[in-house]
Amino acid sequence: HMNKRRPFKWTLGIDVSQANQQRKMGVSLYAYALVEQLKEIIPQDVHVGLYSPTPLKGPLAILPDHWEAKVLHWPIAQFWSQIRLAWELGRRAPDILLVPTHILPWYCPSKAIFMVYDVGFEYKGIYGTTKEDYGRNTLLRQSLSIITKIVTRGKYQPTEQDYHRWTIRQALPKAAKIITISEFTRQ
Repeated sequence: HMNKRRPFKWTLGIDVSQANQQRKMGVSLYAYALVEQLKEIIPQDVHVGLYSPTPLKGPLAILPDHWEAKVLHWPIAQFWSQIRLAWELGRRAPDILLVPTHILPWYCPSKAIFMVYDVGFEYKGIYGTTKEDYGRNTLLRQSLSIITKIVTRGKYQPTEQDYHRWTIRQALPKAAKIITISEFTRQ
C-alpha cells in the first residue's frame, strides 16, 4: 500500500521518522509501538498518511487500506522535520499532524499534536556540550554552529541540550495538544 496516490486529503498525518529507525530505542521504540497500535484502532473513514525520510521498513510498511506512506527525501539527517516535512505540509497538509517526538516543523498549518517525553535536558549533566555532539567533521560542526546562532539569534549553541531546549520551545506555541508521559514533565 506504499505511495498510492489518493484523491482525498489526509485526515491524520503522522511523522514516522523516528518509528522507522532501524535500531529502536527510547523515543523511536515508543513511536513505533504507537503507530502499530493506531493501525488497530483508527476507523476506516479516517485517512492516515505517514511521513518518513526513507521507505518504511518491516511491519511498519504493512499498512491498512486507508493508510498511505509518503517518503520525503532529504540529503542530511539534520533538519528533516523542520524543513523537509514543513515544505510538504505547505503543499498538502493533513487536518491533524501527530508528531511522536518533540520536534514540530517550522511551518505547520495543521492542528499539531506532539510529545514531550522528558525534560532531563534542562538539568546539567544530562546532555553534554562536547565537540562530538554533531560528529567529528569540523566543517559540518562549524557550519551547524553558525546556522544555529543565526536561526536562534545567538541564544542557543549547537549542543544536544540546546537542541532539545530550542525545538520544544519552538513547538509549544504551534501545538494544539501536547502529550507528556509524566506529571513531572507536564509541570
